[in-house]
Amino acid sequence: MTLSNIQQRIPKRYVLGLLGFFGLFNAFILRANLSIAIVAMVTPMNETTSNNISRIIPAVHNWSTTTQNYILSSYFYTYCLFQVPAGFLATKYGGRILFGGSIGLCAFLTLFTPLCAQAGSGALIFLRLLEGLVSTCVYPALHDIWSKWAPKSDKSTLATFAFSGAYLGTFIILMFGGVIAADWSWEWVFYLSGLFCLVWTAIWFYFTAELPSTHET
Repeated sequence: MTLSNIQQRIPKRYVLGLLGFFGLFNAFILRANLSIAIVAMVTPMNETTSNNISRIIPAVHNWSTTTQNYILSSYFYTYCLFQVPAGFLATKYGGRILFGGSIGLCAFLTLFTPLCAQAGSGALIFLRLLEGLVSTCVYPALHDIWSKWAPKSDKSTLATFAFSGAYLGTFIILMFGGVIAADWSWEWVFYLSGLFCLVWTAIWFYFTAELPSTHET
């Protein structure tokens, strides 16, 4: 049996469910990555030289606790405010474009996090406000997708499976984000998560269609 025959036998809604799973997986990595990286950004580091002499490297950013709270919460200001308008957009323009576009645009913005952090807390807060704004479409768009793609017999199963990707994404970034920040640098928490999500975005638009009737197969 050839690969093309295998692809023909797999229902496309299951492929969509798998891609939706990893879409929310990525969306929640982008949401939570700063919560992990900010620890390395504001904490002095101990370094031991080749002569076994310990020295303290000052924190990259000397933000107060209040400033850190504003930075971490800024994502949710716009995310919460625009949920209802995002639902109307998903209905009007289609869930496929908004779901993939929201995550892809948020991933692109994430790559600028180190640059904005270097510019100051205000620039970083503005960036997170933008990320929250573009991410408002994720859940409404996915609901719109299942309203078109999932038959009643599979709708709850496919939706539950896709939505569970959010929990795995949160688990992964909490588990490995600190390791990346410690072994490489905190900047790579954003570079890796952003690039990984951009790869997913390309795969999403290549393999999906707005309606079952418009899918190539």
